[in-house]
Amino acid sequence: MEKKVCECCGAYLVDHKTKWICEHCLTEFKKSFVESDEVQRLLNVANKTRMSNKFIDAKNEYTNIVKKFPECTEAYWGRLLSELGIEYVKSPENIYYPSCHRLTFSNIFTESDYKMVRKLAEEDSVSWYEDKAKQIENIRLELINLTKNFDPIDIFISYKENDENGKVTKDSQFVTDLYHLLTKLGYKVFLSRITLGQIAGSKYEPYIYSAISTAQAMIVYSTRKEYIEATWVKNEWSRYLELINTGQKKTASLIPIYNGMDPYDFPMEFDGIQGLNQDDLNFKEKLEKIVTRTIGKRGNNYVETKYFKKKELKQSSGFKINTSLIPSLTKRKLGDNQETKEITINEEKTLDNGYQFLDKLLFDAANVQFSTIIRKNKTNYKAYFGRFLASLNINDSFLQNLNHNRFAPTFPENLDFKDVELALDYAPTKSMAQKILNDCVLIFRYMQYWKVPTIYKYNVISEFFKILISYLEDEQALELKDILWDDYDYINENDEYYIENLLALHQVSILLVNDGDVEDYIIETSKIVKMLIKKNNYKKAKELNNQLLKIDNVNSDLLFNQAMITLKVNSDASLIEAVIHEKKLKALETLITRARDPLNSVKRILEALRIINIAFYQRQYRKVSKIIDMALAYLPNFSNDDFIKELIFFGNAHLEMSKFKESEKYFDEALELDQFNVEALWGKIKIQTKCLRDIDIIKKEIDLVRINEFNILINAAQDTTYYTDIYHHIKQKVFSQSQLIDIENRNLGFFERYNKKNR
Repeated sequence: MEKKVCECCGAYLVDHKTKWICEHCLTEFKKSFVESDEVQRLLNVANKTRMSNKFIDAKNEYTNIVKKFPECTEAYWGRLLSELGIEYVKSPENIYYPSCHRLTFSNIFTESDYKMVRKLAEEDSVSWYEDKAKQIENIRLELINLTKNFDPIDIFISYKENDENGKVTKDSQFVTDLYHLLTKLGYKVFLSRITLGQIAGSKYEPYIYSAISTAQAMIVYSTRKEYIEATWVKNEWSRYLELINTGQKKTASLIPIYNGMDPYDFPMEFDGIQGLNQDDLNFKEKLEKIVTRTIGKRGNNYVETKYFKKKELKQSSGFKINTSLIPSLTKRKLGDNQETKEITINEEKTLDNGYQFLDKLLFDAANVQFSTIIRKNKTNYKAYFGRFLASLNINDSFLQNLNHNRFAPTFPENLDFKDVELALDYAPTKSMAQKILNDCVLIFRYMQYWKVPTIYKYNVISEFFKILISYLEDEQALELKDILWDDYDYINENDEYYIENLLALHQVSILLVNDGDVEDYIIETSKIVKMLIKKNNYKKAKELNNQLLKIDNVNSDLLFNQAMITLKVNSDASLIEAVIHEKKLKALETLITRARDPLNSVKRILEALRIINIAFYQRQYRKVSKIIDMALAYLPNFSNDDFIKELIFFGNAHLEMSKFKESEKYFDEALELDQFNVEALWGKIKIQTKCLRDIDIIKKEIDLVRINEFNILINAAQDTTYYTDIYHHIKQKVFSQSQLIDIENRNLGFFERYNKKNR
């Protein structure tokens, strides 16, 4: 009698009444009915082929068994394992776990072979198969998750990297040149040696899966018959052929290229597919022509339809950034002025009196003493610093105990910071100057706590800040800038002098922009302009924004600032509304066409349209729609992925407002670019069934399998579990109440953003 072999390691199984146990790896298997020795022999052969990782051949062998013995459960199970490329790998604990070499494009539980296994398996074996399937499905989902951030590609190149001796093939050398040729033409190309070499880790299969599923064309290159039939090469092109056969890829998108071999040596699966001979004199021109016809020029797969006509953008030219208008900070050195006059005995006595008066809090008397010295000796640094302390009503004791209630620090209106500069300049040594600078920084840090009217507080503070940063190292200066703005954040925005103080602080803090960096300067100053706009202070905002436009008159953010100031609005959404009221739709478009960074303008307009007032949108539907379509028509200049994403959003937005005809326009456009886009297909389903939201499909118990778009959707390359689960619930009521609530709250269009805004 033919012995049964283990599906994991290939060893013989031992009969244990209700189950089989592998005598080598101890894996247990549920018993199933095997009709004869012939069936077992065929299964053993197919299992051996699968365990050799020849999954396509194994799949064919299991298929032959199914044809001959249509009720053989193990044949369906083996074919399913082959379809998924399952190899059982021994762990350090001597337990065999499934490893997936051939990701599929659908959930294992939706596979027809799995359904046949459940149907044919004996009742006590069903749970065993379910557990194995769950284990495999978890691995499949884990691997797919690895590729979430793996960008879609245009062309997949399949070839044999190493020969039977492990040496690099000449095929590898040619496809490298081909990779660089196609890359230069603007296509995103997948070549395993190059692309996978940029990915950390060893789980390459999910990336191969992602590349095959997103590729718009596959090139299969070979110089020998055995290379094209090699296990892993065959694994790649056979999966791509499956996508062609299910209508997910164009037939002409598989491009065989050969050299030094007879084209008739290609596998029979390639029948009817025209190959390219590398030795052809016009090989490169022919290849580029085929790729362009299949994908589009330079990888751009945008197709103009009856709904949208792509709007071309001209590069902004003839503009120059005027850096001369950017203020700069003059750095100074401590103790820079070394010409000092020797102090007399009389001056020394007067200086001593001045500091004694300071200690006794007799600040006016101290001021007189220090001024007397300075009239006679303009280089006495101690007198300058003493007079500065006296003018603030503080002394050395204050610096040692900053919270002492004996002091009442103040800002006199005639405070002269020249005393600080001269003290720092005339200090005879750098260490003495550094001591004065450290004391000044300490004073600055605590000025925020002084009870002084804001009418002139921040003018004084900003002037002091400007002097200090001219002496400080860059890192210390930036730290002081943070202190400056942290304090200002506590000021009441309704303060009468809020705007004046805001501008005063900005004028000095902007001096710290690195080496007059234009971009940083514009970003920092534009923040102030936006704050002024929020406060409806359009006059001041205009003055400041005009200064920026003189530096860069094609900056997207500055153009938006200008538009909001002109129309006296304070947000992008209200700008859209004002544009419609004022009938300035063409002017809005110039924010895109005039900008050096038009993509930023497009995104801001679309983002504003997402949160626009729903009632306003419904009243002004035609005009708002016109703006949506105008902005969308520019997106293909930058990214088809972003274009599709926005089409889906606005399709759902219109759908949720019961505008079915308008909604269909957006979904159809998305499907022109990606015929298997699950979100667009789902949108079409909701339109056909007049369901505004997903929960409505459940409530109406729509028989989804009777809708063509649903059958296309569940066979798409993306994860479709959410949609199949909805169908499952409609038929068998499997969702919990919390799951239904989640679906009830799932909004995809305007309402999601609008509700968040008003929540």
